Amino acid sequence: MESDKRVTPRNAFFRPVIIRLAGGRTVNGKTSNLSQGGLALMLAEPLQLNITCLVSFDVDFDNRFQKVNIVSQVCNISFSGLEGTRIGLKFLKFDGNSEAIIKSYLDFISTPSIDKESSDFK
Repeated sequence: MESDKRVTPRNAFFRPVIIRLAGGRTVNGKTSNLSQGGLALMLAEPLQLNITCLVSFDVDFDNRFQKVNIVSQVCNISFSGLEGTRIGLKFLKFDGNSEAIIKSYLDFISTPSIDKESSDFK
């Protein structure tokens, strides 16, 4: 059995995603989780293991949607059935400020909120 190669925690993340393949063909899907190092998603059609693609999706953060584009590699295909194919992507190269957007989003959702009523900062 192969060991889990993830080095960053996964967080639930449900957004539409577009995968652009070599030659310009696109495949639409929906994400299920996100980490600083990769993404899991469901696609209507299977992809080949180890291919490189461009993944694009919006992150709803800081009261606005921010587009991220990341060159990624298909590193896992764990299920293929009537609902689609579950794919794991490993991020290879971030476009523009995509890495900073994802890091800020993940930091934000993992920070516990402060109950101002019970805080010592009154």
